[in-house]
Parts: sequence; C-alpha cells; structure tokens
Amino acid sequence: MKTFIQIAVLSIALSIISGCAMNPETGEREFNRTDIGVTVGGVAGGLLGAAVGGEKGAMIGAAAGMALGGGTGWYMQKRADKLKAELKGTGIDVQTGVDKVTGEQMMIIQAPADVAFASSSADLQSSSFQGLSAIANMVKSQPGLKLEITGHTDASGGARFNQMLSASRAQSVAQYLYSAGVPAQSISTRGVGSAMPIASDTTAQNRALNRRVEIQIKQS
Repeated sequence: MKTFIQIAVLSIALSIISGCAMNPETGEREFNRTDIGVTVGGVAGGLLGAAVGGEKGAMIGAAAGMALGGGTGWYMQKRADKLKAELKGTGIDVQTGVDKVTGEQMMIIQAPADVAFASSSADLQSSSFQGLSAIANMVKSQPGLKLEITGHTDASGGARFNQMLSASRAQSVAQYLYSAGVPAQSISTRGVGSAMPIASDTTAQNRALNRRVEIQIKQS
C-alpha cells in the first residue's frame, strides 16, 4: 500500500507536468484535462481498491478510476482510435484535439477535397462514400455527439467563389451524413474559403492540404 501511494504521488506530479503544453496559436500554456483526469482518477480508484481488496483491488480500482477520471476525453480517444482504423486507406484522417471553448477533448476529421470532390465542384464523389458512411455509423452508435462541419479551399480563384464553394462542400458532406441517419439537429455547417489554411499556399502539395472539409465531433 505504501509503495502504491508513492507511485500515486509521482504519477499525479508527472501528469500535471506532461498535461501542460504550449498552445502555438496563443503562446499560453494549457492543461490537457483528459491526461490529468485519467491519472488522478486512476490513482483515486487504485487507493480505494487497495483499501478494500489489496493489490488486486488496487488494479481493478485504478482501471475504473482512469475511465471515470478521463471522462469525455477518454471515451473520445477510444472512438477516434476505432474510427481511424476503419478509415484506413480512404484518405480521411482522424485526430483528437482540445476544444478551446470547453477544454474538453474532441475528434477532428480531415477529408481532403481532392478525395471527396472533383475540381471546383461541391458534388461528392463515390470515393468518399465509404469513409463518410463509417463516420455516420460511429456517430449514430454514440448518442449525444454534435458535428461542426467546415469547408475550406486554397487561395486559388476569387474570394467570393471560394467562400461559396467551401460552404457548398460542407453542406454536401452534411447532407450525406444526414441521409445516412445522423440527426440533422446535431449537424452545423459553414464555409470559410481560404481564410484558415493549414499549410502555406505556395506549392501544389500544400494547396491540396488546404482544400479540405473538416468535421469536428464533440460531446453535446
């Protein structure tokens, strides 16, 4: 029990240090609530389990506490890992990040426009159907999720055209997900044209990265 307590104190200290990271956009340090919550929850559960059932109880309590302590972030990471495996080979990428407003973990899905759409078009290509269907199935199986869909373009072409194209592409993705059974009230869309690039627009490869539809999935 004494050894477990020593490990627990060290784990909490390390989680606070590792859970604090620099936000490159704001220059400020931010805490990852999921990492810290998982550690603190695991320690608390382990201590309770140890008091009740010794070493075996500590192991069981720690596992349960980690899940509860991680909360939304723990479950969101599990969903993201499972979806990423299902989307392998589709060209659609899945990551997790932290919502700047709530501090909670969210899923970020990047669907390259060159995979989902023909050039200068908002009509979905069949090559995107498998990936979008997998996303729809995941959302339907997890009640309480909300989707924020944002269309992006590169800086080629006029600003007005890019704005309209990005909004139309976001709407096309939303319409597909809705037709696949995702509740319409859980989906919001917008188009931002070339205003939010993820790479410099100076090369063809980077412009392809900027042409995308991003889906942020959060717990409502």
